[in-house]
Amino acid sequence: HDSITGERERKLLDTFQSYLNNYAYRLGVPYYVKETAINYFVRILEGDKKVYPENVKYFAIALLYIAAREHNYPLSYKTIRKTLHIESEKIMRAIRTSYEILHIKPRQVDPRIYLQQIIEKLHINDFEAAQAARNLLKVAEERGMLAGKDVRGVIGGIIYVIVKAFAIRKTQREIARACGITEVTIRNRFLEFAKLFEELTGIKVELRKKSKRRSRVKVRV
Repeated sequence: HDSITGERERKLLDTFQSYLNNYAYRLGVPYYVKETAINYFVRILEGDKKVYPENVKYFAIALLYIAAREHNYPLSYKTIRKTLHIESEKIMRAIRTSYEILHIKPRQVDPRIYLQQIIEKLHINDFEAAQAARNLLKVAEERGMLAGKDVRGVIGGIIYVIVKAFAIRKTQREIARACGITEVTIRNRFLEFAKLFEELTGIKVELRKKSKRRSRVKVRV
């Protein structure tokens, strides 16, 4: 970042990147989100707002959170607090300050966009399967089944139900890695959405057995 020339600003940027690398690794945040967070911090350093060294780590967390939302990557505030164990009030202040300086409006993660991102990431090319996943998500959302849940787990569970129903060769591990969650989370969410899928389609899918039916799936909405 050649635009940062002052010695003080360079030191702040180096400190920021050190914190950012640590937090991004612990939170499992993708590289492109981290790069956006760095660009945001450079913009803050270029502005009129003075950044104090003791606040840099809070800006690192805040800008990861904001950058994740800009990329529609699910990184909840709850996950940040649970993983990093850092004082929440100062994080919230840094988030508010960052939004003000950057002139960015807060965005909510759209689960439908995230679903499509994971489908593409896993190279699921079956149109009927993808459509069934979208329909299952739509009904789950209408019934309030997403409330209070990590979007990554929801999408992971839905996709695992669908690959089982359509006999698509994708493992729990592959889906968990694509979503950045554990296989335990995949299994827990699978159990919830498998029941809904059976209610809507009449097709029963189980954790250890692949569905024998490969017929066209129609969802009753």
